[in-house]
Amino acid sequence: MERYEFNLLDQMSGGYSKSPAKVAAARANGRKCTKGMGGRPSARTLIERVLNRRVDADAWKQIRGKLFRYILVMEQEAVPAFFECEWNDIPSKSWRGLPQYVRQAIRHIKAAAKIYLPKTTRIKSPKDYIVVRVQKLQSEREGRERRHPNMPFVATWPQKIPMKRIFNYEWFDRQFARGVALDEADILRNGEGKIRREHAVALLKYLKFKYAK
Repeated sequence: MERYEFNLLDQMSGGYSKSPAKVAAARANGRKCTKGMGGRPSARTLIERVLNRRVDADAWKQIRGKLFRYILVMEQEAVPAFFECEWNDIPSKSWRGLPQYVRQAIRHIKAAAKIYLPKTTRIKSPKDYIVVRVQKLQSEREGRERRHPNMPFVATWPQKIPMKRIFNYEWFDRQFARGVALDEADILRNGEGKIRREHAVALLKYLKFKYAK
């Protein structure tokens, strides 16, 4: 117990470490930041910070052509002027304690972006594993009924199976890498009876996403 408390206190005091490496890193970050920003320097531009999304060249064209048409020129100029940078530059001032007029301008820009800019759809990558229900052993059933005779018994339990452990995965992976279009029936047929349909569906989705062009 004493050893556990000692280790826990060590972990809690990690943030107060004053090692030479940490001091040097903090000073280096401080030199990169100006005008009270503190901490690590921002890596997002002003327009990305305001809209909370990544803005590439095409998105910037839409912002200038659509969004700024519905924003007052005074508000378009007020936000960059306060942060002393252009919309596509990284701000050099802190976001703490913004004046009311800057907050109001940012609020208007965000509201207009929801109306006039196309919504960004994030493609969620499929998991590299599948969870299946596996039948429990008869001995587990008997032991459960002895210990808890009045409680229902769940006959299956979840098992996590990585995609690479599915039968013949290397062959399927090579086919997709070569551009061969396989379907669910092909996976079941080449699985030689060792791949269930739910495995085939998940594997097909995973490999299509992996080798999508």
